[in-house]
Amino acid sequence: MMYWLPQPVTFIVEGVVRFYWGKLRKRLDGRVGYETLNTFERLVGYGWACMWLMWGAPKRDFALLTCT
Repeated sequence: MMYWLPQPVTFIVEGVVRFYWGKLRKRLDGRVGYETLNTFERLVGYGWACMWLMWGAPKRDFALLTCT
């Protein structure tokens, strides 16, 4: 349960962050370089994915190993 219940909440948080980042990015386009913004987005995206997998993998694997 601790693996499946938080997933919809994180999907909603991710959607809200993406929405507001889209608005902020439009304002930053003239001030910050295109490559800099893309690099920042990529770093944040990979960081988010790694954190999510590091949080969820032990919970998922434990449930799969102990389920009989």
